Amino acid sequence: MVSAFLNPILALGLDSALFRYFAMGKSNYLRIRLFSSALYTKAVFVTFCVLILTLCKDPLNEYIFNNKISNEIYYLFLGSVFVQNISSLAFVILRVDRKVKKIIFIT
Repeated sequence: MVSAFLNPILALGLDSALFRYFAMGKSNYLRIRLFSSALYTKAVFVTFCVLILTLCKDPLNEYIFNNKISNEIYYLFLGSVFVQNISSLAFVILRVDRKVKKIIFIT
């Protein structure tokens, strides 16, 4: 449930913006620039947020999870949030290219 809450916040709306402008991009150069800009921005922001969540592990574990989550589970959760947010940009490219079967297979 926490992951479902965090993912839209950490996405910064970049997935929707990339979908819109990537689909309208005429040249491969423009598409590459759009994707790399979105990837770098999102990677920096998500890394920063994961570091903050790592530093706030004890208060979050106490107030949100009632001290029921071990350190390993918490770090696994943060890792999955990071990977899911970064990989979502790749799914945008597949959606633009109408490669639904690949999305289903990867998912």
